[in-house]
Amino acid sequence: MIFAGALLLAGTWSFFYFQTRQEERRIEQASELQAKRLSTYFKRHVGGIFRYADDYTKAARREYVNNGLSLVQVERFIELFPNDPRVVSHITIIDGDGSPVFNSGAALRSGVNVSDRDYFKFQRDTLGDVQYVSLPKRGRNSGKFILRLVRRITLPDGSFGGVIFAAIEAKQIVKFFNALDL
Repeated sequence: MIFAGALLLAGTWSFFYFQTRQEERRIEQASELQAKRLSTYFKRHVGGIFRYADDYTKAARREYVNNGLSLVQVERFIELFPNDPRVVSHITIIDGDGSPVFNSGAALRSGVNVSDRDYFKFQRDTLGDVQYVSLPKRGRNSGKFILRLVRRITLPDGSFGGVIFAAIEAKQIVKFFNALDL
């Protein structure tokens, strides 16, 4: 009787142990699948924001450089093709010395110089057309925390002519995460 009871107890314990392990594996697999879907969604959403902002920046830069560094042409471009403010807060052009010369979102403050910023130094010291994505920092002109998608402005003679960037307010990315309710 004792042996049969112990055998029954061991069998019951084994059954529930293996059932629990199977359920644990099923939950882990479901969680992994959910994480992959979320990661893919995030990659598509944020990647789309960055592609849009970068394409818009390159088009504004093309207008600026191809028209003899004409700020009027950049303003005209932005009037004809306004950016989506849910994505791009503003476009800024900074000359080769680090002084802002154009900001589509606000009036420029005098005395601002960004030649000490990482994005400016990177583009100044890097040859070629390489995108730089900054960490969120408070803008010296806007006062808002923004990510900058920065492109180099190369003058027709090949020299450094400054940078142009699309500003993405950090709160837009935060809104996305909040909407996911992680």
